[in-house]
Amino acid sequence: MKLTLANVTPLGPSADTYEEAFAAMQRTAMTALERRHAEANVLDRRLRDRTGEATALLGGAWAQIVDGDPRPAIAPLQRCLEILHPWHPQERRLIQGAAGNLVLCYIDVDRPQDAYDTVVLAKPYFEDCTDTILLLRWDWQWGKADRDRGHFFSAELLLKRVRDGFEEEGLAEEIGEVCLDLAMLYARQGRRGEFLRAITEATEIFRSIGARREYLAAIGQLNALAQHEEAAVAVLRQLVLECRGGVHRAEP
Repeated sequence: MKLTLANVTPLGPSADTYEEAFAAMQRTAMTALERRHAEANVLDRRLRDRTGEATALLGGAWAQIVDGDPRPAIAPLQRCLEILHPWHPQERRLIQGAAGNLVLCYIDVDRPQDAYDTVVLAKPYFEDCTDTILLLRWDWQWGKADRDRGHFFSAELLLKRVRDGFEEEGLAEEIGEVCLDLAMLYARQGRRGEFLRAITEATEIFRSIGARREYLAAIGQLNALAQHEEAAVAVLRQLVLECRGGVHRAEP
């Protein structure tokens, strides 16, 4: 038989086969790219859903706290901690806010052990935080939780450190509130002299920022309660609650 190109069987794949294989590879690559894009969209949508829900819950909870009724705020704040993912920076900041407010609520409703347990659980979420004021506020809640658990030594160290930190930041109102928290600690320990000094400092600070006369008068009444621990603590708790949304200034 005469050998011609027409009856020679190719040793490798034809050009058509190469084209088909290349087209298949392109389709596979596009499918993978589209899948990753779709997955990214799903993750982004879930992030928006979580942060949107958490933001709404936090806003509602804070409104309850400011109104002086922290009990209804506890469940929404717990929900925030359940749905948020700490590995995402945006969600981590919301976790920090929810945890801090939850500790505050537990303190206000006299559940200091729950407050401390929340501090311990949320502590890792603050380890890489560089926001000085946020860290001071977190230590503030920690100090109050220790105080109400009877750990007076550690509570005093924390509250004094927070007061000094707020002083460096020039936050007068916060300094006054911490003075009230220290006064509560001193009242429980029967440390009358320090109690009176803390009350005097708080009065001077709140007067300097223009607090209402009625508020200043309520603080002034504490001088007569220096030897009556339970009464002093009750008045101090009410004064602290009134500070939640900011000290009410006197009318100009």
